[in-house]
Amino acid sequence: MRTTPDDIRAAGLEAYVALLQQLTPETLPELRRVTAPDVRFKDPFHEVTGRGAMLAVFERMFHDVADLRFVVHHACLAGGGGTALLRWTLSGRVRALRGRPWSVDGMSEVELDTQGLVTAHVDYWDAASTLYERLPLIGIVLRAIRRRIAVL
Repeated sequence: MRTTPDDIRAAGLEAYVALLQQLTPETLPELRRVTAPDVRFKDPFHEVTGRGAMLAVFERMFHDVADLRFVVHHACLAGGGGTALLRWTLSGRVRALRGRPWSVDGMSEVELDTQGLVTAHVDYWDAASTLYERLPLIGIVLRAIRRRIAVL
């Protein structure tokens, strides 16, 4: 049986998800083996291109969030092609929240090339309600705005 590009992408996705779920500051360099040199990473705070830049974002995340844990609940390739979708939970203790526990659920759109390397990773999650509203000053303002515009 011949290996197809989708088989290669599926194996690449599996390796990427496994690494994300076991990611620590010590294992960060392993991201180099599952990402393309010009990988693009985007989340509510960053938009960077290149392995080094992506690793720098993750290094900062480990600095800012103690006991960081990334759990992927579901991962799938979207019907033929290199797009994959991940549903996940990120948790830890955020230094900006005085080390209090924090958790956020999100989705990621991940692009894989025909070698199974990640070429793009775009995170989607609600930074306002899960993080900003918990900050001392800005949180008060955001909660007031949310109450004011809420429909019943």
